[in-house]
This record gives sequence, C-alpha cells and structure tokens, in this order.
Amino acid sequence: IDREPRSAALVRRGLLIETVPERAGGRLERAAAAEVVVRALGQLDRSGIPVVLPVIATSPKVTAGMLVPAARRAHIAISRPVFLKGPSRSWRLLRSRVAGLLDLPSDGTTRIAFAGTAANAYFRSLSKRVGTPPRDANFAVSGESVQVLPARDGVELDIPATARALLRAATRPSNRVARVELIRAKPVVTTREALAMGIDRRMSSYKTYYSGTADRITNLQLGVRELDGTLVPPDGTFSLNEAIGERTVERGFRPAPVIIGTEFAEEVGGGTSQVATTAFNAAWEAGLRITERNPHSLYISRYQLGRDATVYWPSLDLKFVNDTSDWVLVKGFSEGDGISIAIYGGESRRVESSAGTLEVTGEAPVERVKDPKLAKGKLVVEAEGSAPSRTSVTRTVYGADGQEIRSETWTTSYK
Repeated sequence: IDREPRSAALVRRGLLIETVPERAGGRLERAAAAEVVVRALGQLDRSGIPVVLPVIATSPKVTAGMLVPAARRAHIAISRPVFLKGPSRSWRLLRSRVAGLLDLPSDGTTRIAFAGTAANAYFRSLSKRVGTPPRDANFAVSGESVQVLPARDGVELDIPATARALLRAATRPSNRVARVELIRAKPVVTTREALAMGIDRRMSSYKTYYSGTADRITNLQLGVRELDGTLVPPDGTFSLNEAIGERTVERGFRPAPVIIGTEFAEEVGGGTSQVATTAFNAAWEAGLRITERNPHSLYISRYQLGRDATVYWPSLDLKFVNDTSDWVLVKGFSEGDGISIAIYGGESRRVESSAGTLEVTGEAPVERVKDPKLAKGKLVVEAEGSAPSRTSVTRTVYGADGQEIRSETWTTSYK
C-alpha cells in the first residue's frame, strides 16, 4: 500500500522538452489499520462488506505547475545557438550542444542549469583551451650549484561563474552571448616557499654503470626519472618504493633479470635494485641516516663491496631520513653510460668510509647432474659456484663544525 510520491520532472527527447507529471503517494496508518482489522474480526456479522483501511495521501514535493517557468526557460535555451566569447576566440554552441549540457529538474528540483556529467566534461575541455596552468617554483641544478626557478601564476576557467553566464545568455531570446570567466590560479609551491627550504648546495652524488639487457637499462632510466625531483622535509623519510611506485608494464617497465633467493629469474622492473644501490650510496655519501637497506643475497662484484641495496615491491624498500635542518632534494640522471643520483640540501657534512674485505665463510654448494653421454669417471664443471661470504664497512659522519654526528658499522652476508 505504501507508495512514495513522485515529483514532476522535465525530460528531453531530442530537442523537445516534455513534462512528466507528478504522482501522489500513500502511507498506511498501521496502528489505526490494526484497530480496524481487530474490530472487524470481533463482529458476528461478516456479510462481505469491505473493510476500508486508513491510508494517508502524501503529496509530491514538485508539481507540474511548479515546473512551468523552468520548462519555458528550457525551451528558450534550446531554441537557438549560444555564443561563448573567450579572451582570444569564440565558440558557437549549436542547439543540440546546448540541449546536451542542460541539467533539467528532477528528483524534486525546480531549476535548470548547465551541470551534470556532460557539462562537467565540456567545461574541463574548455578550461584546457583557455587556461594556462600555474608553474610551481622548482630547482635547477648544475654540478654542485643549485638555483630556484621562480613560480608563475596561471589562469584557469571559473567553471561555476562561466556556467551561470552561459545559462543567462541561453535563456534570453536575444543577445545570446556569454563571456568566459577566468580567475588566477596560484602555484602550489611559491618562490618564497622554495627559497625557505634552504636547498643551496650539493651534498653528494653517486654513479653506477649500465649492464645487462636493453630492457634492464630501460628500467634503470625509468626508475631515476620517477624519483627525480623528490623533496624530503626535515625529519621526513625518503622511500624508494614510494618515489618510484609499483613497477608495471602499463607504466613502461619491462621484464629483466632479478635475483630471487639465490636464483636468477625475470620479472617486470628487473634492475630497479641498481637504482636502490645508487640511491643508498648517495645517501651514504651525504651523511644522511639510513633506516632501511636490504643487501642482495648474492655478491655482485660491480658494486662497491658491502654497499649494495635491493628492493622488491612492496616488501623490501630503501629508506633514509633527512636528519638535517633544511629540506633535501633528490635528483636522478640518465647518462650515456649509467645512472647517477645526487642529493642537494643546505647542510654540509663530511663522511669518512672504510672499505671492507670479502671474507669467505664456507664452501659453495655443489649440484651434480649425471650425464649418460659422458665417459665413465669423466667430470665436467659447467659453472663455478660462489662461496658464501661476509664483509663489514664503516661510516663516520661529521658536521660542518667538525663534530662527529654518528659512526656505524654495516655488516653484510652473501649466500
């Protein structure tokens, strides 16, 4: 019995505007209905006279009569084209375009507007044509020097104001011209804010060289490109996984060799660990506090002994903390023969490191495969194994005043 009332609405069919009439609703009065039913059951004479249940009529919020002004305005809006004037060009909106952008009264509303999915898409597209995005203050680096590139205001479309102006023009029988409304767009990072970060010198730089397949080199270049420009506030943490993001084919990463356990395999993003090794050593040389570093399970001779790092999305990461009083900027570079990562900041630190020596801690496991083609008793070594080993390296960090900040020893064991 209960039925919600339905308000009148306007609907568009092509270039015609039609009114959908309202519908009254009803609501059963439960308590009163129970009394009526009980009273009827208590009577001896049940001659078939219907029992009328108490139902209260509910009125819709909007009636067809209330939509007459909106219907009239909608008819005028789609009667002729509308012109929209921008700073350097104008647009002619045909009747069909105007009709498609109109949001007609429904669900209890009584006004027309340029709103909804189609209108939002149109105004987004228009904003790209008439607007100029703001430019954040940025940093330009060259060797050890760094300078601030000033911010620049932009211009963007004031969508609500433009939509209202367009509606006013469309609902006039004549002079159907609206002007694009523009507002100033502020940059997120201003010049003053960039200068206040205190980034004025290079704290460190570290380079590693290309090796492996073309796909692996592509992954290296993508990795340093993604982390390039990362800003870390004082006491903030740099995360390589967060800076680069998940390595997927959709983002351009390719399958390349990786080490899983003690086996070589191929996975999308293979080679990103070289980016991690480069970043680890840049943070090492900058004297920053390294909070997470995972060494490779196997010794790789092309990396500095005891100073390699590996990452794996999302479980293994490389992290360091900016424990200086100024912001630091992490820059990544793809060069002709390798990648490099530099860290810029406002504090000068001196780092003294001791190189470790590789100590063999056991024997390489031997895997024997019987080959019926070999003569009895003949042995062929197809590949030499690597023995498990261990090394320790130390780092002492001094501040600009010569005082020791920290001294630490990093021990790495390779399988």
